[in-house]
Amino acid sequence: MDCFQSEQAFIMGMKPAVMTNDRYKMIHYLKDKYPFFTLQKRPNCNEYIFFQDKSKKEHFLDQMDKKPNPQNPEHIRALGLILGFPPKAVDYFVRLHFATSDKPILASQNVGLYYCGIHCASSVDSLLDDVLWLWDKYPYPEIDTLQIRYHRGSIEQLCKLDYENVKSLQFFQKLLKMTIELENQQLYTPALTTG
Repeated sequence: MDCFQSEQAFIMGMKPAVMTNDRYKMIHYLKDKYPFFTLQKRPNCNEYIFFQDKSKKEHFLDQMDKKPNPQNPEHIRALGLILGFPPKAVDYFVRLHFATSDKPILASQNVGLYYCGIHCASSVDSLLDDVLWLWDKYPYPEIDTLQIRYHRGSIEQLCKLDYENVKSLQFFQKLLKMTIELENQQLYTPALTTG
């Protein structure tokens, strides 16, 4: 599955921020040109978030009280939004990340969205809203084709959608809902035995 890379979209000015690490081949270019914050220091590979300008960096750090905390749902939410992810997708990810008893149900809804350097999780329920938000925020059909990936157990579905093809999007969302419903019936229906 070829996807438009997040770093490319950031350098082109499409994304407000990007998260990357020392393994990225143009890391020195990013460090020279853009304000950044070191998210995680590791012996072999640091992780950074780069911003289009200093005001975006300062706004983000103000939301984090100057130090991001991966155990804080509001920090995770702020990170998803600054990276350019759809708001409903960010809310879904935060719910999934911090879920306890309903985690399997939330996880069964998980789909991956890939478009214009955005690689994020969404739920089947908010898929239509999230994709419409992406197409509105990133109106670049000549650069990339939206891809949706659903993978659960032995089931894997990939859909590539042309820009603003709402009818096909609605059909794919309906197909995914039916797939999840059928799979949940198989998982939670006791097997009948004959004797």
